[in-house]
Amino acid sequence: MLAGWQSRSFAQAVADTAFELEQADHAPDEVINRHCRRIERLLDSETPDNDGKLEDHLLSMDEEGVERFTSGVSELDLLMDGGFGAGQLTGVGARPSVGRTVFCSGAALAAARSGIPVLFLSFEMTGREMAKRLCDQFGIAGHHDVEPLNELAEFPLYIREAAGWTIDRVEAEARRYNRRHGVKVLFVDYLSLVRARDARLPRYEQVADISRSLKLLALRTGLAVVAAQQLNREIERRQSRRPMMSDFRESGSVEQDADVLIGLDRPVRPDEGDQKAGRLFLMKNRHGETGNLPLHFDLSRRLFSSPERWPNFGANHGERA
Repeated sequence: MLAGWQSRSFAQAVADTAFELEQADHAPDEVINRHCRRIERLLDSETPDNDGKLEDHLLSMDEEGVERFTSGVSELDLLMDGGFGAGQLTGVGARPSVGRTVFCSGAALAAARSGIPVLFLSFEMTGREMAKRLCDQFGIAGHHDVEPLNELAEFPLYIREAAGWTIDRVEAEARRYNRRHGVKVLFVDYLSLVRARDARLPRYEQVADISRSLKLLALRTGLAVVAAQQLNREIERRQSRRPMMSDFRESGSVEQDADVLIGLDRPVRPDEGDQKAGRLFLMKNRHGETGNLPLHFDLSRRLFSSPERWPNFGANHGERA
């Protein structure tokens, strides 16, 4: 039976939704998404009996640490104490064509291959394009490569074409997949293409709202949220292309909200240097170390990997001693 405060809150949520549906300036799908978000927050909210006494938090320190999910790069996992953390927001930034989507799709594939359910929201690529990318990264030669295709198809990896989605829709779908499929890691590719709740606000305020919403989503659901972002063009004017936290495009809120910030760099043209030689910069790590790592980039498979594992991806398919 619902407590009195819960009944009143649910009734108010229904009333708010009914009112918004009657307004001509509200699209029905956005209203429904906001309604789902309200209900989810009510379901996830703490009861008044939980007053946050320090003793309760001290007792929780004896419990197991934050659940971690592999990034697919072993040295990065070590720096992050095991990988992407549940309840945490990770920002991944790079210049155009360097490989932010490549890194995220490779990380999603690695996590799913380890048995972790993953939701990948693609704001730039179709599901078919993403499937082709994942086949290349997994080392599948073509449709005739039946055994690895069947293996890949069994991974708990969910891909949605999210072009035009609002942050409300992102939250609603993430919660739905978390409940229905046990998804534990969410990839958003990429943050600047997520539609804000109020398009009339200045762009930096829109991005700030999206960034804060993703952080709150991670905290309230326990999801590990990984959001890709394009870096400012200013980086190309510097003598060194090394990414900095301030390079995250359009808003400093990403820099503030994220628990972890990762920057990627590699030559994108032959005249810039070895296109296979990349670097990863762990610029912020709220709960651990920071550092820089060399990466190898496989041009044919479009896959980043650790130097000692190059050019292998997995333990079963395509591995060589």
